[in-house]
Amino acid sequence: QTLAKHRPETLGLASRISGITPATVSLLLVHLKKNLWKNTTPLSSTEQAEV
Repeated sequence: QTLAKHRPETLGLASRISGITPATVSLLLVHLKKNLWKNTTPLSSTEQAEV
């Protein structure tokens, strides 16, 4: 509820909100990383060779 109310743009801003614990910030980071990988597409073999 607190995060929905304040809508921080960064984890740093989220960590400064009253009532947000370091554990909550850690859970947010895990959630964001999980969704980041879910929304990306795998590189083709040609794209991998260019990287």
